[in-house]
Amino acid sequence: MKGNWFVAELEDGKRLRGRMQMEAHAKSGMYPFKVDVHWQKSEDETFDLDMTAKFEEQLMYVFEKEKDAFLTMVTEDDKEFVFSWYVRNIQAFGTMLNNTLMLFPPLPLTLYSMDDPEWLAYNNAYKVVNCIN
Repeated sequence: MKGNWFVAELEDGKRLRGRMQMEAHAKSGMYPFKVDVHWQKSEDETFDLDMTAKFEEQLMYVFEKEKDAFLTMVTEDDKEFVFSWYVRNIQAFGTMLNNTLMLFPPLPLTLYSMDDPEWLAYNNAYKVVNCIN
């Protein structure tokens, strides 16, 4: 996995893995949208861990090689994983995601997007983790 990551156990029981050294991308203004990809966990923990690792690796390769989007955080609780991306263009992200997902079996995914040009979600998570450590 590229980049430096921090890991934290949050007070609400969620686990957070976040990417450090994203300041230049956050301040560039080029990634104004946040897309959260929710992965609903199954009863097969081995499948979930194996497939989420492959999913994450493949998506990071596809999106980050041309700097179309960056994975900034992965949160996990008992029910789901949430992969948080900051993206240049939501439509392009969707097209690239659909093309990449054709390489996988059907996956339990739900997507949500929002405007976040200031990277508030990322910055708030980073502040919480700095308070914990």
